[in-house]
Amino acid sequence: MKYEFGGRASSLDVDQQDIIVREKNTQVYEFGGRNNGKDVDREKITPIYGQGFMDTQKLDDFTYNDFKNNEQLRQAAKRFATFHLDYDPEEIEDDEAVDEVIEHFRSLDTNELTAIKDYGDLTAFKADNKIQELSDYKNLYQAYRAMPYFGSDSAAFSSMGNFASAVGDYTYAIGTAPSTLLGLLIPGGGKVAGQAAVAANKLLIGGLLSKIVTSPVKAVQYAAANPFKAAVGLEASGALFQNLAQQNVEDEIEVREGISATEAALSTTLGAAGAFVPVGLKVGFTKFISKDTPKLIQEATKNAGELHRKGMLNTDSTLSKNAEEVIKLKQRLNPLDPERVARGEKGLGQIAADVGTLEPDFGVRFSKDKADKIMAFAVDLLKKDGGLLDGERITDGIARTIETLRDKGLTDSALSKELNSIKKKYNVTDSDIAALFAADVSAAARTLGKAGFHARVFRNVMELANDNIFVMDRNVKQTFININKSVGQQDGRGFIRGVAGMEGVDVKINPQTSKYDFVNVAEGSKIVRGAQKAYRGFKEGDAVRLAFMVSQTATTIRNLASGQVRVGMDILTKGLDNGVRLATSKDYRKAIGAKGAVADIFSIAYGLGNKKEAVLAEDFLYNGFQDKATRMFNSLKDLEPIGGEPVTEMTGLRKFSRQINALNTMSDNMFKRAAFIGELKRGLNDMKVRQVKAGNTVNDDDYNLIEIMRKGTFNEVFGTTEEGKKLLDNSIEKALYFTYQRDANNFISKALINGVHKFPFLVSSVTPFPRFMANAMRFTYEYSPFYFLEGGLKSFGKEADNYEEIAKAAVGSAMYLAATAYRYQYGEGTKWYEMKLNDGTKFDARPFFPAAPFLFFGDVAARYLTQNESAQEFLGLEKQTPRQFLSRGDAVSAVQALTGSQFRTGFSFHALDALAQDIAEEGDTTRINDFTRQFFGNIVTTYGIPLTFGQDMYNTFLAPDEARVARETDTDNLNLFMLRKILARVPGNYQIEDALQEKFGFEKARIYESPTKEAPIRRVTPITRQMFGILRKEKATKVEKLFNDLKISNAVIYRKTNIYEADNYIRMFMGPYIEEHIGQYMETSDFKKEKNPDVKRKVIIKKIEDYKSSITELAKYHAASVAGPEGSTFAKKAYKELPSLYKNHADEVYAKRLLTDERLQKLEAQGLKDYELLSFIGTVAEGMGAEGFMYYKQGKQGGN
Repeated sequence: MKYEFGGRASSLDVDQQDIIVREKNTQVYEFGGRNNGKDVDREKITPIYGQGFMDTQKLDDFTYNDFKNNEQLRQAAKRFATFHLDYDPEEIEDDEAVDEVIEHFRSLDTNELTAIKDYGDLTAFKADNKIQELSDYKNLYQAYRAMPYFGSDSAAFSSMGNFASAVGDYTYAIGTAPSTLLGLLIPGGGKVAGQAAVAANKLLIGGLLSKIVTSPVKAVQYAAANPFKAAVGLEASGALFQNLAQQNVEDEIEVREGISATEAALSTTLGAAGAFVPVGLKVGFTKFISKDTPKLIQEATKNAGELHRKGMLNTDSTLSKNAEEVIKLKQRLNPLDPERVARGEKGLGQIAADVGTLEPDFGVRFSKDKADKIMAFAVDLLKKDGGLLDGERITDGIARTIETLRDKGLTDSALSKELNSIKKKYNVTDSDIAALFAADVSAAARTLGKAGFHARVFRNVMELANDNIFVMDRNVKQTFININKSVGQQDGRGFIRGVAGMEGVDVKINPQTSKYDFVNVAEGSKIVRGAQKAYRGFKEGDAVRLAFMVSQTATTIRNLASGQVRVGMDILTKGLDNGVRLATSKDYRKAIGAKGAVADIFSIAYGLGNKKEAVLAEDFLYNGFQDKATRMFNSLKDLEPIGGEPVTEMTGLRKFSRQINALNTMSDNMFKRAAFIGELKRGLNDMKVRQVKAGNTVNDDDYNLIEIMRKGTFNEVFGTTEEGKKLLDNSIEKALYFTYQRDANNFISKALINGVHKFPFLVSSVTPFPRFMANAMRFTYEYSPFYFLEGGLKSFGKEADNYEEIAKAAVGSAMYLAATAYRYQYGEGTKWYEMKLNDGTKFDARPFFPAAPFLFFGDVAARYLTQNESAQEFLGLEKQTPRQFLSRGDAVSAVQALTGSQFRTGFSFHALDALAQDIAEEGDTTRINDFTRQFFGNIVTTYGIPLTFGQDMYNTFLAPDEARVARETDTDNLNLFMLRKILARVPGNYQIEDALQEKFGFEKARIYESPTKEAPIRRVTPITRQMFGILRKEKATKVEKLFNDLKISNAVIYRKTNIYEADNYIRMFMGPYIEEHIGQYMETSDFKKEKNPDVKRKVIIKKIEDYKSSITELAKYHAASVAGPEGSTFAKKAYKELPSLYKNHADEVYAKRLLTDERLQKLEAQGLKDYELLSFIGTVAEGMGAEGFMYYKQGKQGGN
């Protein structure tokens, strides 16, 4: 029986049996009548693959010249270079192809990633019956193996040029091996590295692996403490993986049988030995760059300790001499009571231990000594106006004292000098004083909880916070403002939140009342308490989900890469800025000089290289300004609301989410420290220039951060003068902005950030990380031509210290030009966000912010240039094939690029757009159900993201080929859909589905059929996602490259039916047609002569449209041939899409038949329906038309 494939251009006969060919994977068919429906004779496969022509060659004396002179090998090499290495067959010569093959196999010998990828390719070739590719690989590999490694007959020693080439090949392969790169990234040279001798007897590999299993944080600590051991373990593991993959390659092409454990062990040993050279060089460089830092740390610790000792001596003296005054203060100041401080230290210390800090000296610096110093400061200040009066709050007393001193004639300058003297005496800062004010507010709240809110108590706090003699942190000041506002509005809930926010972990929520313990409020009904508890549970669950989203090592690698790009852009920006300042400002030349300007340019980069120095600055920040340090180094800061309720409990899930984000926390803090110390150095330079400009004599050491830390005067410089305080705050803000974590300063961004936390799962499913998005948008704007005006006004204003802002616009503009050049030269055949690797595979560059905005707008400009020959000639550009300029989908792409969000870890901006489009254009409200299902499915899947590392490892090293083949996980069965979503990230998920199908009858996910090619879509070497942050995609076919150039998306090729099985069938028949017929049409002279991409696009779309209906009919026929008792998926679709009038009629008729039809009754008992019957009844009714159907319902046969 034959089914005619109707079409304008051709008639394609497909045997009925052939229609189910791809399900059984036993036959191959072609469109266009060539061998159509013919079976592949598997008996003929074996001789071609099992015994290649190299099997008959004498290989004992095979030489490099024999390789190059063998015509069969030359042709095989050219095919290999074309198919496997992505060379253009028209541009590569035979001799060059042979050398490229040899280079590839050298990489196979030394780079585990090459070996792993080749093994994956060979298993795919086998599965897809690509006989020629398998035969070529086998013959070329045998030829390569037969050549000698040394001597004049070898490839390497046949000439000096070939020798240099061989050295380069091996060096590149070894240098780009993941084990080598990871070994160089091992942290070392910090304080922890000095503890390496303690762990001298631990196992090399076993020690590291045991730490990885226990905790990723401990793994990092172990690697930092034992850089050589960790590197040896990585190199040995890499060598083992490489050898096992290479043995598997040889087994696949039948040049060996089985795996040799002895060979693997020897390879592992040799690999371990190779670790010492690269890691030795890395450690040596680290020691060189930080050679003076140990002495700096020693002197800084000594001097800071001396200042602390003097402060404590003064503290003890003041407290002992004023015992009665101290008692008064303690009665008012419970939050600073030593016992409470000790309990707080213990609690916070436990949290730090649970989280697992990455720095050995990172912890809670707010000690009992600090509490005593603050107490002594208050006593000393209050004594200047008689001490604390009976019944007076501390803030009232300080406000009164300040007012009295002003009445005595002290100016603000004199007052500041007096206060600085007291602060220096006890070694406290304004941050400590802010803690004093906060503690007094908290104590007042506890006392006044029953009586209500007294504005007088908080009025003095606001006056003190806004007083010029105290420079409060803006966040602390905002907290006071919020509390005062709540008091004025009698807003009890807002008041409680504000006070709780100041006390942090010291405030506990009563689980019985869902309220803070110190506030006396009504308990509320059980329903209210239950709702509050459920709401908190949802918020906690969503926060953990967001943490899970960024838990992969892939995220850490991408963040590291993005951070390095940011450092590079910073160097360019400051280079331009300082270059102009050196050329135009004699004050700058006098104050800083050329050497200082260069150091200023690289200050952030130097902070990355000299970790010890950066950590020292962090320690000073924590010791003197704990509130600021905590805000800057807040773990998972992007998951916290702005001004929201504090996190008062460290739940098990939250602990786990912090644990699995340990690597991200480490990388974030590394860049924050570098940016912080770099900006402090730059700010001190600017202060120095201002002093020189004002004609003042300066002491260089006063503006040298290293000397400030060495002397231990960090707190004095940045905590007592207004200029120093502002510099400190500005440096913290810039460090947060450097990692895209700065708090939003506009209404929309604040609303989005807080909306994520107020409406769990809703806002976060579309924009999961709005804080990052807000910062990314600001960065994109600043580094663009549009910033020239604003940047120019800032850089040339009266108060400007430098030209940094306009330099940002200049650097950004240059990067857009570079991106345009890149997309013009290398963008052919790819989407705007794709970057190609040497072997033709590609990856999505969007996760590597800020690549996205530059690539998108560079691609737009490049596409315009490909169409403009006069512009090409003017710019001296090599002509490129014209590409489509713009398309409908570019608006969404622009949003993605500008916001730095891929909308993939969240739900999907595309999903929202598609839903609105379907409802608006077609009135298709059934999409709402699909949207809702996908929404909840996405939520379930994101909880499994931490398992992705294991899945990528499994799919790369252990899984069969079918595990790397993309599957259609969508289905109309809700239970099955959710099961697949739950298993989506689980290692071996498809094997689990197989087992569930066998045992419980669950239908496993089908292969996802591509609409643009016949072969299935495969994941290429999945482990690259975790190693390099890139998820490699297969090479595009020639048709897919054309579609990318013409911006023909899958949505243009076929319209989804929203019945997933039906969609898959349509794609199954569409793919071969596209690959075969469109591929052939591309090669016609008429098509090649056409230069206008818009015309090409329309012609291709028209050809696809001509066949769409025929392909749909063929898919329907196939669906019917494999349909179950419910009928085909197309019948189900037809029924669901019936207008409600006819659908209801079909249901009524079906219900009547159900009463007497045994077959329908059996289906009903199984929870099934006959959709063929339902769709038939409804379609017949619809065919009558509205008026005809009305008469039919009335029992008439017609009428006018």
